[in-house]
Amino acid sequence: MKPLIGITVNYDFHERIGEVTGLGTPLQDWDYIALDYANAVEAAGGIPVLIPNCKDPETVLPLLDRIDGLLLSGGSDVNPELYHEPLNGGKCGPVFPRRDDQEVLLLKKAVEKKIPVFGICRGLQLMNVAFGGTMYQDLPSDLGIYHSVNVYQRNHAVHMVNLKDGKIRDILGEERIGTNSYHHQAVKDICECGIVTGTADDGTVEAMEFAVGHPFTLAVQWHPEMMYDSPVTAKLFAAFIKAAEK
Repeated sequence: MKPLIGITVNYDFHERIGEVTGLGTPLQDWDYIALDYANAVEAAGGIPVLIPNCKDPETVLPLLDRIDGLLLSGGSDVNPELYHEPLNGGKCGPVFPRRDDQEVLLLKKAVEKKIPVFGICRGLQLMNVAFGGTMYQDLPSDLGIYHSVNVYQRNHAVHMVNLKDGKIRDILGEERIGTNSYHHQAVKDICECGIVTGTADDGTVEAMEFAVGHPFTLAVQWHPEMMYDSPVTAKLFAAFIKAAEK
């Protein structure tokens, strides 16, 4: 059978999601995700399985006995409490501890079971924080850097990433690639097991590997699942699915 890939999803307790879609009723909370993630996994030969945000994070742990890979998706900002900092003057976006707590637990248990993990955007940030790193809560106010560029189609490359020696460069076969960019936060202090293998020209961390005992515990800050027409970034999903097949 094709490998099962567990994909984490967004959580929001605001009923406006149901109001906008016309599908909900008052006092509902929601799990949701862009279909690009499932499409990218399917195109690479995997079977996407969405992992809901449960009240008790341990509810989903048995899934790790069934899935072959874990994809930590993008979305809301990581809770600064996890890296022992207060909210940065309202510059940090909405945080949802329910999602953070479950994903940190899933990540650490997946590592214990040596399940391949691929982090995208927020996924990279959560992995760095889960292993002891910190974040810039808002690049524009902290560093005067702007990486949230949403005036182009989602598959349009808006800046370059310089890839250093490591698995991601080996997978892509390139030293410099164009990427899209949809984030206002970024990695600040690198966790002890983290290895930076890609940066933007302004120094922003764009790719990381984590030395946690598994050859595929990788993450990128851009959104390869949105770059559906790029044969270069498609290689990331192909490599992820191949690792999950073993």
